[in-house]
Amino acid sequence: MAHAVRLRGGWVREVRNLGRPVTFDVRRLRASLRYLLNHPAFRAQPLRVAGRCVRWDFLRLKTLDITVRVHGDCVMKLTPPTRGHGVDGLVYCFREFYEPGVRAALLADLKPGFVAYDIGANIGLWTLLMSRLVSPTGSVTAFEPVPTTAARLRANLSLSRADSARVEEVALGRTSGTARVFVPTDPGRASLAPESECDEVFDVPAMRLDDYWVQTGAPMVNFVKIDAEGSEPRILAGADQLFGECRPTVACEVNSAKLGPLGHRANEIYEFFARHGYEAYVWVDSRRAFRPSNEMAEGDVLFRPLSDKKACPPE
Repeated sequence: MAHAVRLRGGWVREVRNLGRPVTFDVRRLRASLRYLLNHPAFRAQPLRVAGRCVRWDFLRLKTLDITVRVHGDCVMKLTPPTRGHGVDGLVYCFREFYEPGVRAALLADLKPGFVAYDIGANIGLWTLLMSRLVSPTGSVTAFEPVPTTAARLRANLSLSRADSARVEEVALGRTSGTARVFVPTDPGRASLAPESECDEVFDVPAMRLDDYWVQTGAPMVNFVKIDAEGSEPRILAGADQLFGECRPTVACEVNSAKLGPLGHRANEIYEFFARHGYEAYVWVDSRRAFRPSNEMAEGDVLFRPLSDKKACPPE
């Protein structure tokens, strides 16, 4: 037996199943279906991805963890969130098609012996690939401020014996001290901006990236990945010295929907890299390649230093 009810502006259908109500937000379901059908992973492997989505929903209902192989020879333990798919579900369903721009940048730019930073490492999907690519003589530092997520990150690195990677449980920003992090149902969306009243709240250590870099011996950093749920401008504001001296290649997420709640705009990211003599390339899904960007495009953006330009001093 089913009936429709109105909830928060969207039609929701409640189905009685085994004596327990299961609620579906029809509007959200339609949006999820559109996202799935338009995703490169589904277009390339529709049956495999659809099967993974069904299995993930089963795991989520049963609250079962699962261990999967990623990047060929790495292993991750994934945990379904109480609602939705979350980052874990996207990794499980899309695998090698998840964030293809980030993957392409890492494969093209990381080499054995490189020093790399993974800022906003989450549970370690990209840290694992970075570690594999820079080994055996390079190193990866993964920054993840949320204690529970950092614990999962360490566990995943241990499962894959990623000895070249280490975890720093700290939030990076324009100043040192402490930061308040809000963690919603999907920990992958943890941010300095609250999402709802149900968020879990953590007060965590915070520091400038420049300070960390100097304190660890000012190594020549070759590559930086930044995905910090809208905090990217604050992180960059505390990293002038590193980018001025090391001029690493940078894969950075640019997303106005995440920047806005923290009072930032996409142009802050572009202006920082322009001042340091970088050129921007945006990932184009249809071409499966990065293309030069003359506009402030959003998505996975690759910033490469121009050899004939030097950084201007900060204003």
